[in-house]
Amino acid sequence: MGIIDAVFPIRCVGCGRNGKYICDECWRGVGGSSRPFERLNDELSRVYASYQYGGVIQKLLKKIKYKSSWKMVDELADRWVEKVSNEMLGEVSEREIVVMSVPMYHTRQRERGFNQAERLGRKLAERLDVKYFDGLKRVKSTKPMYGLSKEERGGNVRGAFGVKDKVKSELVILVDDVWTTGSTMRECSRVLSQVGVEEVWGVVVAR
Repeated sequence: MGIIDAVFPIRCVGCGRNGKYICDECWRGVGGSSRPFERLNDELSRVYASYQYGGVIQKLLKKIKYKSSWKMVDELADRWVEKVSNEMLGEVSEREIVVMSVPMYHTRQRERGFNQAERLGRKLAERLDVKYFDGLKRVKSTKPMYGLSKEERGGNVRGAFGVKDKVKSELVILVDDVWTTGSTMRECSRVLSQVGVEEVWGVVVAR
């Protein structure tokens, strides 16, 4: 549990009301992604993003990263999985799939206390009634992505990931919190393809 969970009251990041990190009124103003499914035809065959990265979604995701609050992640996950699972169900219902998440480097995860992508991924797997597979690992630390160009981001994560065990699935749904340039998810997908995964979809909260 992060310090913020134990010490501070739960207040909406938008209006300050007590009770939720995004209150129902502020949630009604959250914009959906204008391009929920995008076919990429490279390392990732599809990317699905539920929301626009802005407003209260952006504020909450930043607080999750810098305040280390798993309660914030779980509140967001509960709302997000309902939306994403309803919209994806017809796409995945007849396929052999597993849900995975973008891993954090072990020292960074110890500092934060959790990996928000993993918590989101486990919630999604539970909602879709499929297996969550903790099969990826980050094998080296990388620079913060903020301020890097698309090319620099790609170079930053090249060779940063490996697999813990062979993935036996037709389709991997790879979960992260935010899509910016896609460098991290593409690199994870490249590694998965090397161990025989046929198709990878990137699924994120916001872009």
